[in-house]
Amino acid sequence: MAVMLSRTVDKTNYTFEKNKITAVDTENKTITATNSKGKETQYTYTDSTVIKSLGDEIQASRLVSGVEAVFVKSGNTLVSVDTVSSEPDRTITGRFVNSSVKSGVVSIKIKPDDSEENETYECASNISVTYDGSPATVRSFADGDVVTVNLVNGKIASLAGESKTTTISGATIEDMEIGDDIKITISHGNDAYNGKTYAVSSDVVVKKNTSTVDLSSIYKGDKVTLTLTQINATSSTKVIEGTIQSLTIATKSIMVVKVDNKEQTYEIPSGVQILINGEEKTLYDFRVGDIVKLTVESDAITKIVATSTQESSGSMSGVVTGINTSYGVISVQPEGSTDSKQAFCKDGNTTFVTAAGIAKKMKDIKVGQKVEIKGTISGGVFIGKLVVIVSE
Repeated sequence: MAVMLSRTVDKTNYTFEKNKITAVDTENKTITATNSKGKETQYTYTDSTVIKSLGDEIQASRLVSGVEAVFVKSGNTLVSVDTVSSEPDRTITGRFVNSSVKSGVVSIKIKPDDSEENETYECASNISVTYDGSPATVRSFADGDVVTVNLVNGKIASLAGESKTTTISGATIEDMEIGDDIKITISHGNDAYNGKTYAVSSDVVVKKNTSTVDLSSIYKGDKVTLTLTQINATSSTKVIEGTIQSLTIATKSIMVVKVDNKEQTYEIPSGVQILINGEEKTLYDFRVGDIVKLTVESDAITKIVATSTQESSGSMSGVVTGINTSYGVISVQPEGSTDSKQAFCKDGNTTFVTAAGIAKKMKDIKVGQKVEIKGTISGGVFIGKLVVIVSE
């Protein structure tokens, strides 16, 4: 009997390898994975291979790249694959909501910048925590603080945060992303802030050159002092004259002009004033080679004076894919298109009605509705004057 048991153990000599899945080919029945040193291994599975995720049996097609798994082999045969997490390692930025402890396990609830829903994650036992650049504990965080969370095997491996009252001085606006959410990216002499992107609260207080303004008055190149609830900006204004080298008309329009034999690039915000022969016109009236006189604030054009001839009005229709009521943006996907276009619409400046003529407001616009928008094009951006809700 002892001899028989010994021989059985010899024939079932298993090896265990913990690697991160990088690709799954269900047609050729292979799983590619890498170890901690980057070495790649390709495993071939069969109909007899047991594939699990957190202990529950699944199909190979449900394996997710970026997830660690334990591969069990008997000789050259892949016996089983069991992932140690149901989601890949990733980094999440957002706002801290709260923390809780259950059965000795700490969990953290956050609101990601790219989601309207809160998400809760357990903390790893060896979690690394920093707050305003210094070692800290989860108790250091308060509701609304900005956090960056690194998930490893579905748990928080590191948590870094900044107080919602932290003041960042000496920053420069590098980019402003306008969509369902508004985000600004800054440059800064301190590497801790340089290149960071912050989600902007819909109730943020914005001041520029001591006056209270809205976010549409903040331009690339503005010097800013910001907290998470307030932005104080300063700008310098100059007038230049040059020749248009290129013009890109989009949600974020760009004009390249040659001034003193040097090309300079400027953003064109939606509120730009355009005068051609003393009359208000649009960006569509310009051509490469036109001579223009520009009023430039920081790195953005606020006024264009030139000579040209054509006029332009516009309309768009399609299905609503996004709404930002605080910034006054409606995203519409035209029929037959895979891309959405943006229209700037606000109560007081835009009339909202149903197809039956019932008056509505911006807040009544919902994702999935079909709308028709009529308006004008100003500064390369569509300004909606009338929004008709065709179907609700």
